[in-house]
Amino acid sequence: MRGSDQPSLLRATLRRTVGCVSLGLEYYLLPAGQRHSEGGAAAGAADPAATRVEIDVQHAAQALREVSLLHLFRLGYSLTVQVRKLATVLLASSDGAMVTLVGKEDPVSLLPPRLAQTLRGLLAVRPLYSTLLDDRDAAAPPSGGKTGDAEPAPYRPFISLRDLGRVAAVIGEVSTLCRVLTTGLGLRRDHLESTLRTTTPGLRDATWIDLLGTAIANLLLDRLPVVVPLSHRDLPPLRDRALGANPGGPGVLSAAVAEQVTEALRERIHSRSFGSAEFAQLWTDVTRRLIADAVATLGRGLGSLPADLAQSPSLADLVPRVAGLLIA
Repeated sequence: MRGSDQPSLLRATLRRTVGCVSLGLEYYLLPAGQRHSEGGAAAGAADPAATRVEIDVQHAAQALREVSLLHLFRLGYSLTVQVRKLATVLLASSDGAMVTLVGKEDPVSLLPPRLAQTLRGLLAVRPLYSTLLDDRDAAAPPSGGKTGDAEPAPYRPFISLRDLGRVAAVIGEVSTLCRVLTTGLGLRRDHLESTLRTTTPGLRDATWIDLLGTAIANLLLDRLPVVVPLSHRDLPPLRDRALGANPGGPGVLSAAVAEQVTEALRERIHSRSFGSAEFAQLWTDVTRRLIADAVATLGRGLGSLPADLAQSPSLADLVPRVAGLLIA
């Protein structure tokens, strides 16, 4: 280790240590009935608001006098390990929607950026918290303060039960979306891997938005909403179906088209669910938000195509890529 690296490494270690002690102290101050066995507070903290603890300064000071810092550190660290275990179990049980594919070094790269960054931090040897989950308004400096030119760091140590609650909510969100893609839309790992070896974007670059956008594109072309890549010759009729009579402007699917897509996907997921209880677990705000993101991305991608594509179909063969779409 070079001498110039020592101060930054020491600062990083100190921040992790302080974060674990802070987390352990907050958990220690919880009423006994609110604690979970095996440090499993993270598993039961899907609601971030439910993990906000009002710290009594006097009680905290008393705890610091009575309990060793090493014990609080170990307690806080064990909580981060528990939430890492949740992420690891999710990765192994995602039924092909997220597990590592051959040639794909990043096991979470299929996920949208916010979800992917959160899980990358959790899967680290020393779990870290993604700053994308922070309240931006609360994190911003006071009016007139200097922010500097540097981008905010992507990760920081866990420091509170609220942090655990937020990442637990993300794990629940990813779990739901995995089941939507596999149970609800029939995605299979073997099919996905072979498909992504022949498409643009391919194995290393595709995301869930591209997969869902492709299902939506097939739906708009009067096909089953499945992840079957489109050909270049599908692009002119697809653009015409999606944007041809759209009063919302270029690159935006009309409200009627978006509603048609959402309802068709809802029916598809309902037909593949085992009863109303499972359907209720799959058709959630999280699912609708992913569909809305896929619709918006596909609209922007199709809007970037030449408006006269239908009159010159040969131009479609020159299109290298369309955002939100798999092209064979």
